[in-house]
Amino acid sequence: MSDDSDSLPFFTKSGSSKSNSSSGLPSQIGIGFVGGFCSAVALKSAGRAAAVLFGGAFIFLQYLSYKGYIQVDWQKVEKSMITSLDQNADGKLDKKDAVLLWNLSLIHI
Repeated sequence: MSDDSDSLPFFTKSGSSKSNSSSGLPSQIGIGFVGGFCSAVALKSAGRAAAVLFGGAFIFLQYLSYKGYIQVDWQKVEKSMITSLDQNADGKLDKKDAVLLWNLSLIHI
């Protein structure tokens, strides 16, 4: 008996001499599809869980602030945000800063 698997294309070789086995390119595509689908579902669930976690933490902090357990210094928050987002160092947030931030974000994408 001669092994004719050497004359078959790479996507039909399966280790046995039968060419009608279930391995090959179609099953590789199927496995890739299932793997991609499962990872997408997992990432969607993880994203949803993270959104619920951060949203719940924000609501809880707002509740504590409303009840007087914590005090937020909004002027300090505003100053910190302006310092970090002011791209042209003119001391205010304006359209020029937005354009610079937009262009910076496009470079990193």
